[in-house]
Amino acid sequence: MTIDRSKSKVSWVSVSGADLVRQFVEKGSLSGILPAQSAIYFWRLRLKSNTPPSDGRGLFKHLKRVTELPLGRVDAIRLSRGLYANGFELGGKGLPPETLSTLESMAFNRLDAKFLTVFLADLEARIPALYCGQTGQLSARIVNHLNSKTDFGSMVEHDTDLSWDDLYLEYRVVGNASEDNEDRKRQALEYLATVMTISAFTKRAG
Repeated sequence: MTIDRSKSKVSWVSVSGADLVRQFVEKGSLSGILPAQSAIYFWRLRLKSNTPPSDGRGLFKHLKRVTELPLGRVDAIRLSRGLYANGFELGGKGLPPETLSTLESMAFNRLDAKFLTVFLADLEARIPALYCGQTGQLSARIVNHLNSKTDFGSMVEHDTDLSWDDLYLEYRVVGNASEDNEDRKRQALEYLATVMTISAFTKRAG
């Protein structure tokens, strides 16, 4: 895999799910906001609050909601002829009452609210990814997600908890789609990224 050395030091790029949906609805494509290049990408939960620290009620409402969102889900599976597992969900259960009470009091304190806002933004990059994927054409692949033409896109579209506004896309351009063995190398990178970041909504890696 050949990576453009002029871009080898460029880190992952992030775009909010809300911005992607807005562009797609207005222009019918993601041209100009995402590259039409090979990439490894994540869908991640957005913890940053759009609510200013001065709005304690709004900040606490946002904080409470994000702790109730799922970080991963496994459908029911058959383990043997007579044994089924009904599936399970990672995260999404909220916080105990005493913890919520403490955080609520912090949200209504001016200095604590500023700290909470920064803390959430910083925590965002430190939680597991929801989904990891790879593609030879990033902008087209993300359109497929937004159009519910992928398992993950369909799940978000029909989920009662998650929405695209809750997520952000993080991607890293890799290699050259026309290079020999590019698909195999990109799939290996996706597998590595999925395992190391958990990405518990990813049904198939590599």
